[in-house]
Amino acid sequence: MAPDAGGPAVVSRHVYSGVQFALEKLELCRRCPIPLPKADIMPFLIRGLYRPEHMAVFMAAPPQTMTEFLAIARRLEALGQLPS
Repeated sequence: MAPDAGGPAVVSRHVYSGVQFALEKLELCRRCPIPLPKADIMPFLIRGLYRPEHMAVFMAAPPQTMTEFLAIARRLEALGQLPS
């Protein structure tokens, strides 16, 4: 995935847990020389998820905060849907 105008590219890999992926990508967003508007952070995180079915879960009811994103990722991990 190439970087877009909103920030650096980091795409989830199967070796990341959903929580690790989100925290690493969020850190890259914070370090990006072009600030990413807060409203764009959740869609940016969702677009980087490894599997389309994970994207669908997040897009069905998009989280409004990082805390909500992490809670969904943890629930998916607990169900065995994301690596932990």
